[in-house]
Amino acid sequence: MRKHGYTLRGTPRWYCPACRKTGIRSRPDTRERHERHQVARWLTGKTSVRELARKYRVSRQILSRRFRPHFRHTASWHSPSAVRILVLDGAYVHGRSLVVLVALTEDGTACWTFAPRETAATWSGLLERMPRPAVVVCDGQKGLLKAIHAVWPGVAIQRCHFHVLQLARRYLTRRPKTEAGQDIQALMRQMTVARTHEDAGAWRRAYDAWEKKYASFLVERTYYRAGTRMRWWYTHRNLRGMRSLIQGALPHLFTFLDHPGTPNTTNHVEGGINAMIAEALRLHRGLRLHQKETLVSLLLVERNRRKNATRKFT
Repeated sequence: MRKHGYTLRGTPRWYCPACRKTGIRSRPDTRERHERHQVARWLTGKTSVRELARKYRVSRQILSRRFRPHFRHTASWHSPSAVRILVLDGAYVHGRSLVVLVALTEDGTACWTFAPRETAATWSGLLERMPRPAVVVCDGQKGLLKAIHAVWPGVAIQRCHFHVLQLARRYLTRRPKTEAGQDIQALMRQMTVARTHEDAGAWRRAYDAWEKKYASFLVERTYYRAGTRMRWWYTHRNLRGMRSLIQGALPHLFTFLDHPGTPNTTNHVEGGINAMIAEALRLHRGLRLHQKETLVSLLLVERNRRKNATRKFT
């Protein structure tokens, strides 16, 4: 066999002097590798299928047909040997029927799994594949907290300050009308600037003073008559919900002060990974569920390969 020019597509043509026939050599492994590269380039970039088809000199239908088998597989990751800080968060990628659960280590390595919903069972499946960290940063989702306590009993937990403030805004609104609401809103703003143990202690004392000052205000009731019976509810239910929020989060609000380098928010996942996934899904609107799963997997694999998609914690 000897070279005999090229085809119109640029593929080398070979000639056999014995049988006087020409042909091209087929390499299924090379072709599959090239197709995987094309799929990854399409999903992780802004190039459309039509533009890729024009570059590779094929029709859009042919390229789409080549891509179809590669959506049946998702990329995998290797569990790190040791982890000190772990940031956990989830993002829905297909309505409310598919969520990606992400665990980000302090060196920027992302580990993930897919699940129908955020539950204790689905989070446990991911956490069991990870080594026990020194501290976990999370948003306080009930299923996630339950999984953390079950898989790693006694591990230090840092609640995300941003999510706490977001929940507080739901109870207080942006402009509280009561004096108690205005005071606790100002106190929540001070929480984000606490950077030392002295600041954290002063904040706790200020919260205890607020709770003591408005103790009688929070138990006020509103009565009404329903037939022959008198019924009631707590007049300031939103403020009581605000108090319950702080009481539940308080043990984990300032854990980052005991573990240097630990972030007090999950922004490394929210802004560095979830935002990237949301932008890719927007660019590739119309993908089916299993195609979105492949897209997210390829994005996270490419991010781990670069290791510079987001800054490190420290």
